[in-house]
Amino acid sequence: MSNEERIRAWREQRRAGVLPTDPQATALSATFNKSVELVSNPRVSVLAILHIVIGGLAAFPGADLGQRRDIYARLTDGVQAGIKERELDEALADYWARRVQTVVRAVEADVRQDVAVLAEGYAPAGLAEADAKLLARYRSQSQRARLEKQREARRRATREDVAHEIELPPADVADLERLRTMLLRLHETQRPAGSGAVPRVLTIVPLFFLRLVVIQADSRIALLWSFVGPVIMMTVISSVYFINGLHFVLGMDVPTFTLVGAVTWIMFRMIVFRSSESYFGGRAFMHLEPVTPLIMALTNSAFYFVIYVFVMSVLVLAGHALGLISLPVNIVGVLACMFGVGVIAAAFGLVFAGISTRWEFFMRFAPPIERALQLFSSVFFVSEQFPAMLKPFILWWPMSHGLQLLRSAWFTQYKSEDASVSYFIICVILFFAVGLMADRLSRPNVQPM
Repeated sequence: MSNEERIRAWREQRRAGVLPTDPQATALSATFNKSVELVSNPRVSVLAILHIVIGGLAAFPGADLGQRRDIYARLTDGVQAGIKERELDEALADYWARRVQTVVRAVEADVRQDVAVLAEGYAPAGLAEADAKLLARYRSQSQRARLEKQREARRRATREDVAHEIELPPADVADLERLRTMLLRLHETQRPAGSGAVPRVLTIVPLFFLRLVVIQADSRIALLWSFVGPVIMMTVISSVYFINGLHFVLGMDVPTFTLVGAVTWIMFRMIVFRSSESYFGGRAFMHLEPVTPLIMALTNSAFYFVIYVFVMSVLVLAGHALGLISLPVNIVGVLACMFGVGVIAAAFGLVFAGISTRWEFFMRFAPPIERALQLFSSVFFVSEQFPAMLKPFILWWPMSHGLQLLRSAWFTQYKSEDASVSYFIICVILFFAVGLMADRLSRPNVQPM
């Protein structure tokens, strides 16, 4: 190395404050450099700041107040330089300045009380607690600053009438990307929409499948219970007849007689309750323009009608294979009677929902009302089993006509003399009209979620 190179290196070391012949100047420079590198992460332990201070004091045995102030000043200058170099925000810069001040004050207080600060394992009392309070203060300031920034962004978006974009966490960003991919794939499979509004009838099909998914997600045995419930009810009703020694009711075998009544009545009550709850449980879907509470209620009614027609078919075929259930004679008549019962049930659901929109506690009285109507619906018996003076107490309710007409279409041995086709059809039409009227009156009381 030439003399010029040695002189240049010596001048650079002198400018940095590092001189081989001046260990105290070297310690001051090291204190400055370490403090500059320290300011990077608020999770750095307060002990790292303490070690820098102790390292600087160790180079000044028996240091006086002036020398200690030089060390503290170099530490503070290094922190300020690090803050400026890394362009830290106001809250983080204040946090680091306060941390350094806390350590310096604690060490200086111990020095003045003749505490051995250079001893191994030394740490001022209460330093960790004080630093924890500073960290909590910094987090509080950061939270307030972040909220204020978000509020200002919302105000600016409102003033300028632009979209307000929110920064999402990384996990939410990943989920959003997956959803965006799925939506793009869904849009690619959609048919091009024509001009004009979407017909409301077309919303029934997706809502129908949505109801199936909701039931499956709610309980895996919910659909299974659709089969188990009628079987249990049929067993209970049949056992009463068998205990009395009856195997036929007016020419109808008891198992088939009770199965027809049980499945039809359970279908009735399920349609009533599920269609009425659409006015409350389906409010989230009302944000979609074609969807209305009436469409939701009719979709649920159609869904449970299809479900229980399927349940009836499966139970009848399985029972016939076991020799317990007889097959229907007039399938079209059976389906027509079940459809009429389903329309009455849907109308009752609309009426119950309309009343509940004005008086929310009404649905608590719905089960007792349903149980009371069950006694007059020819579920357990038919009107021909009673004296003529008691028949009007049963035949006022159109469900009794519907079930007796259903059994007349099912069995060749039984033709109901009391059930009236015209009365049943007129009641079905009137009930549905009343249900539509109830929906019209309750529509202003149903708001989207």
